[in-house]
Amino acid sequence: MVKIAALLLVLTASLVAAQDQRPPRNGEGGNQRSPQRSENGGGSRNGGGGGNNRNTEGPEPKLSGLGQCTNPIVRKEFRELTEQERQEYIEATLCLRDPVRSPSRLPGTGSPSLWDDLVYVHWQATPQSHGTASFLPWHRRFLGVYEWLLRSNCGYRGALVYWDWSYDSQAPERSEIFSPQYFGGNGDPSNNWCLRDGHYKDWKAVFPPERPRPCISRNWRGPNRLPALLSDIEIEEILESSKDSYNSFRENVEGLPHDQVHVSIGGDMSSTSSSTNDPVFFLHHCNIDRLWDKWQRENPELANTFEGPRDRSAPEDLNALDTDPMEMIRLYPDAPVRDMFSTTAGDIFCYTYSNSIVPNSVSPGQARVSRPSRRSLAEGFRAWRNERIANFNAYSYASYQSATGDSQRGSPNNPKTPDVYDRTDLYNIRYHEPIPDDFLRVQMGYPESRVQEIRNQEAYFTEFVDYVNMASGWISHTALVYIEQKTGWRACSDEESQLNTMLRKMFCQSIHNVLGKLHVKAKDVVKVLDTIGDVVRNGGRGRGSQQYPQQYPQQYPQQYPQHGGSGYPPQSPNYPALHPSFYSSEATHW
Repeated sequence: MVKIAALLLVLTASLVAAQDQRPPRNGEGGNQRSPQRSENGGGSRNGGGGGNNRNTEGPEPKLSGLGQCTNPIVRKEFRELTEQERQEYIEATLCLRDPVRSPSRLPGTGSPSLWDDLVYVHWQATPQSHGTASFLPWHRRFLGVYEWLLRSNCGYRGALVYWDWSYDSQAPERSEIFSPQYFGGNGDPSNNWCLRDGHYKDWKAVFPPERPRPCISRNWRGPNRLPALLSDIEIEEILESSKDSYNSFRENVEGLPHDQVHVSIGGDMSSTSSSTNDPVFFLHHCNIDRLWDKWQRENPELANTFEGPRDRSAPEDLNALDTDPMEMIRLYPDAPVRDMFSTTAGDIFCYTYSNSIVPNSVSPGQARVSRPSRRSLAEGFRAWRNERIANFNAYSYASYQSATGDSQRGSPNNPKTPDVYDRTDLYNIRYHEPIPDDFLRVQMGYPESRVQEIRNQEAYFTEFVDYVNMASGWISHTALVYIEQKTGWRACSDEESQLNTMLRKMFCQSIHNVLGKLHVKAKDVVKVLDTIGDVVRNGGRGRGSQQYPQQYPQQYPQQYPQHGGSGYPPQSPNYPALHPSFYSSEATHW
């Protein structure tokens, strides 16, 4: 009852109309973005470097000489790579940390290698690059410099890689990213949380100089596990709720997913002065840049816009300009924000992003056609629907009850949101652990007003997750039922990506309207639906009709045989309890 009531309320809100074709990627048919020039002209940035040792020695840095972008490379999720490609990337990172093969280009800083140069630059630029409008463009340029150094200095032939942590969100510590074969797992508590496995366990860090340990460290927040991170549907909600301005998106993506991943991994990653020591930093920030690129493509009218605060201590002062320089502290030439709007602008920007990954336990969920259309999307939706029918039938509530009577594992109709460290529930997505105050105030330098905004965002997503879990028939592709069944990963195709995005947007738009506009709390959803239902069923006469009694699943299971009777209006036994409009043969409402 709770799950159906929630779904009915959710789907009464506005749905998002789907487009016939995926928005063009950067570089398809040439560069589609023409940078917007500020009418206010130039202007220097306030509050530039972060430390007292900023390098002023050495020759002026030079541009890469790569020129215009004519053949963009594709940045892929780490698990899209072949094993050889993964090891080539790791070898290039080891090369960049080697003082012999990659000596420092920042004399007078104490940096021995190019990798340490990057750590130094990120540390010094902290006031400019965190909690300000420049967060996204500064890190985009920083990633571009990193990619250029890997390719030009270490002979790396590939592109940067990203970690789509949404697919690991329900049990992040199980990710292949943290395997000894790649980036290593948690640190050793008996040895200052220094890495104990992986390719980087013997690395020695230099910056910041006052660091308590020379090793690369990780200290996961949980009991040898990571707290749940944001899932695919929550990331979609961030994109959907940030359509009004660039600054809205920047605040939303920096406040939860960015900060959450840093503080969850802990150790070096939990400090802006040392986070770049951990190689996972670049995989994480590459994913943040991918989300910005996705937001730009979904909102072309805002793609070249830029506003927000220059000073992180005054987030209400929206005085940033697209002429503000992004400072690379002499490791690479500075450039104005407007040069970072396009990933195919030329010089060190000549890349696009893949559609990420899908566990191979998920069927493609689409028709095999060369071009997306309304008909192919409808066929794709039917495959998506049938896949969930199979899951409902194959993984019944009883099939995952343990010998001790554990009934929380694997019920698609159980709306209980599991704890942040739970690893038994297969179908529901998890709550999130609040970001610690000291990280927000000390490491990120947020003032009280910004901290409160993040607390409000955390509270919103607590309710959002409750609504998602109460919606009968919705199973996120990041749910453990798919992750535990998988034997590997596959690249997500263009059409499948369009279909999945469309379905998530429909769901998010509805939930967002309920929470943000109707102000209905999850705990009140049954009362509200009962009241509305009584009025509708009795022709406006209120309570009294017995045609569709309130407790229909329990009292009339013979009428609702599928999955314990959870369906209203009555569903065919072949379909899960989704809203009837989901079964349009040609999905014309899209």
